Amino acid sequence: MDNPTIIYIAGYGRSGSTLLERILSSHEKIVGTGELTILLTLANNKDFLCSCGEALGKCSFWAGVINHLGSTYRNASKDRSLQLKFEAFPAIGRYLLGHNSNEKDEYKKLIQKILNAICKELPDQLKYVVDSSKTSHKQFFRPIALSKVTSLNVKMIHLVRDGRGCIWSLLKGSNRTMENGPTSNVRLAALRGAIGWFFANIAAHVFQALHPAKDYCRIRYEDLVEDYSGTLAKLGDFLDLNFDKQVEMLESKQNIPQLHQIGGNRLRFRKRLILNQHTQWKTKLKTRHNLLFWLLDWPLALIYNYK
Repeated sequence: MDNPTIIYIAGYGRSGSTLLERILSSHEKIVGTGELTILLTLANNKDFLCSCGEALGKCSFWAGVINHLGSTYRNASKDRSLQLKFEAFPAIGRYLLGHNSNEKDEYKKLIQKILNAICKELPDQLKYVVDSSKTSHKQFFRPIALSKVTSLNVKMIHLVRDGRGCIWSLLKGSNRTMENGPTSNVRLAALRGAIGWFFANIAAHVFQALHPAKDYCRIRYEDLVEDYSGTLAKLGDFLDLNFDKQVEMLESKQNIPQLHQIGGNRLRFRKRLILNQHTQWKTKLKTRHNLLFWLLDWPLALIYNYK
């Protein structure tokens, strides 16, 4: 199949990207891959589970992708370093001064090889592939690199959640430890959350500034769970698709099909999705953490209508 358009879910972690991807990918024209940027980091992690419950090497989808990638997957450390040169925040110097042409060609070939391997496992009628890698410091420029360096068609869904809710989630522990067993604290969680939330959302606005309006759409997590019908109608207009079936599935509390997602939170393993605001932070977040958020993030918070 020809290159599909990439739906890139941008924003900060803990904002509901796994939930959004599950809903979008229940459409017959869309397939979700999860946080695709981490694929090359999993080459030496044989126990990492796809959302289908199987290890990647035994998964009906990813095993084929890995086989198509061959040595690119087995010897991934060099290519992962190449990714970071184009996708991580320190690459800002390269974007301002210009990329090394040889490395640019190598990066383009790498991304195209990964996408080709994925497309070989997909039916021809698919229109979109979802990459929910978001835009944290290691993926700050990833959607721009996919679009401007690799010349892929990229449509960004900028998913925003109240940063105080993100900080509260981060204070509870890392996704990886919560998934595997006892939680462990994230060092300087509130400060990292406040700074990370700001820069992850700024990265999405950088993409917005560099692309036509038709390639960028911003939604709020709170609106997705409170008014999923209206939010999916907005996304339907953006993607030129009809999500009435997805609205019906949510209204009747049907199970949303599980995908072959890598990365994301524990929600990717659950058969039943429950739309929840997760507003515990409103009563449990400490005053000092609230003040820290407003001190660092108030401009974007007001733009997104968080008060």
